[in-house]
Amino acid sequence: MHYEPQKLMGMGTTTETLYFDDYGRKEAVERVTESNVMGIKTYEHTMQVTDGHTGISYEIKKTVNGKDETSKVTTKSDLREFQEMAQAMAKSLDVNELKKNMDYREEGTETIAGVTGKKYSVAMSKEQSDARVYGVMYKNIVLKSEMGSISTKAASIEENVVGSASKFAIPARHTVQEVNVAEEMEKAANGGSGE
Repeated sequence: MHYEPQKLMGMGTTTETLYFDDYGRKEAVERVTESNVMGIKTYEHTMQVTDGHTGISYEIKKTVNGKDETSKVTTKSDLREFQEMAQAMAKSLDVNELKKNMDYREEGTETIAGVTGKKYSVAMSKEQSDARVYGVMYKNIVLKSEMGSISTKAASIEENVVGSASKFAIPARHTVQEVNVAEEMEKAANGGSGE
């Protein structure tokens, strides 16, 4: 699925392509960001892959003012701890109560890029029920989301694409660096000390 380009507060653009298998169980997000901030021109082409319990992230190309700064390191993370935490949180939530509290509304259907999905909305807060987030879903994939002036919308959708399997693989000649996401987040929460 190709998304429409997003403007970055007048400083550049980001375009994304989502590749998925089994409608979300396995997905890869290819992102190209071009920016010009205070005379520094940056081009970043990255890939983030989630495959079951594994997260993979790497740069395809990165240039700063025309100089190649592409990293040949792929980070690989075990996501089980976070997935288990999210599942535990989900079990403790009453979905119907959550929908009620967020004023969840089914808004019918909407066709985006030739595909019809279910449209919904939720209130940003109980106090501001008129400030809403809108979305359109198709087979567990977000076709469109709108939150105030921030929006993401599919420009085109291709299903059963042949050859997309390579998007889920670690590139040849890359060094794989195992990252413990839980430890890294704990370090960040403790101001980088890790204690």
